[in-house]
Amino acid sequence: MQTPTLEDHPFFTDGVTWSAIGHYVEEGGRVLPAVGTYRLRQATAGDARLTGAILPSDPDDDLPEAPARWRLDVNLRLVLVGGDHTAWQAVMLIDDPDNGGRDAFWSWHSLTMGDLTGHFSAVGDSFLNQAFSEDGSYGLTECFLLAEEDEAYLVRGAVARDGQTIGAWALELTLAEES
Repeated sequence: MQTPTLEDHPFFTDGVTWSAIGHYVEEGGRVLPAVGTYRLRQATAGDARLTGAILPSDPDDDLPEAPARWRLDVNLRLVLVGGDHTAWQAVMLIDDPDNGGRDAFWSWHSLTMGDLTGHFSAVGDSFLNQAFSEDGSYGLTECFLLAEEDEAYLVRGAVARDGQTIGAWALELTLAEES
């Protein structure tokens, strides 16, 4: 039996977009419908601006090599009472897989949680995502379970502040498009 790698998962296919639908549970227990997309693509040198090391005014021909292997854009809308919505967005820069292709480290700057670093780990028909903020006060845990048809993932996750859960989510990702 071969040990699966991240690249064995359809999620880690360059140019793929996944539609997301499900719900988010706030700290107080309120359940909010959630819809959006997860889009994975190769990172570019221009993505170096996301690290803060490169300024938007720096010319593109002076940019270093791509700061990561992949760029994951997560865009979710949480539907509030009355039909209003709030957006939850993340841009993660994911490094080359290591440990035989089973793990990949990533970074993200969140306006509310600060700088986070984490890693994806392939585990059979699933992969796990764990992260912590730079100061250690925030932690994130997610599991992406590949559905039998290989074009869907069930995602379950939670975020905690100082050890207390402040949000949780249950999403289904379905393959929307490949470029």
